[in-house]
Amino acid sequence: MDKFWVIDTICTVLPTSSVEQDGSDFYYNRAVVPATSKEEAIDHLTSNFNEDGISIKDITNIATYEEGDWSNDIYNLDRAFERAKQGNRVCTATFISSDVYDFKYRDL
Repeated sequence: MDKFWVIDTICTVLPTSSVEQDGSDFYYNRAVVPATSKEEAIDHLTSNFNEDGISIKDITNIATYEEGDWSNDIYNLDRAFERAKQGNRVCTATFISSDVYDFKYRDL
């Protein structure tokens, strides 16, 4: 049975990507990924991103949804988890550029 992994990454977006770009050097992402292991979850997310011209530079956190404390989450993780569970697919809770993140969340 699959677990649901929450993976936080720092990514770069290639010019060929369909993702709207604002000139930021990198983007923050939090995704929920169904997989049987941590390694499989990383492979699924990497493959999913590669299809859309997104490259993972760094994985900053990975934990199962059930093991994490998401009570202070500001990224609508609960909705992404429900969508991932219903469709058994990778679902993004947030994908935000470093410029927007710094502007919006710098005082949190």
